[in-house]
Amino acid sequence: AAAGRGEVRVVSGQAAGLMRDAAAFLTACARRLSVGELLAPLCELLHDPSAARLACEAWVALFPQLWRTLTASEQLAHYKPLLSTLQRPAHNKTAGHSPNVVQAWLAAVCA
Repeated sequence: AAAGRGEVRVVSGQAAGLMRDAAAFLTACARRLSVGELLAPLCELLHDPSAARLACEAWVALFPQLWRTLTASEQLAHYKPLLSTLQRPAHNKTAGHSPNVVQAWLAAVCA
């Protein structure tokens, strides 16, 4: 059963060990790698044609968070280029595919 608010969940020794190992790995990565080095493999994966759904889900999850970090003037500066990108006739070719660029943008904006 899932722990409710204010309840303590008991984790098995094996699960606790896995979580400690994962935390140690992430800490080591953070010390040695730059953000670019961490994101490069993800970028490669997201550009793989067989990973269209993954790319869409990542975009929908990340875009709203990234957009909120921009100032109002930065958002305004990006608004017109983003709008022109969505209006490109090339998107008509993928209108029947799911997910497509326009669907991903709309989902991200609405998230």
